Amino acid sequence: MWGWDDEEQAAYLDEHFRPGEGWSIVQVDGEDAGRLVVAESVDELYLAEIGLLPAWQGRGIGTAIIRSLTRDAAAAGKPLILRVLHVNTRARALYERLGFIPVRDIETHAYLRWAA
Repeated sequence: MWGWDDEEQAAYLDEHFRPGEGWSIVQVDGEDAGRLVVAESVDELYLAEIGLLPAWQGRGIGTAIIRSLTRDAAAAGKPLILRVLHVNTRARALYERLGFIPVRDIETHAYLRWAA
């Protein structure tokens, strides 16, 4: 969408993906299937990123992960917040099916909330 710059992407990944800081590799049957980044604050859980490799999409894996996060949020008595690109209508439809409601729009993204 915005082009690809190897140096810019490497810098972004170095800055945002550090083991033990809320991100993990999603594995299915011992194979790497994607990534998950979740941040927890006193007031909320924030699903910062979820991404599955194309071979693993459409199998219910993302749904299972998100349902697990909603259970975690409910157990903690916190809302689960996420943002999704406006152009990612498939993901937004999934989030809304799982009970997320829109709470704010910015130019590129919509913020959605699932409340415990």
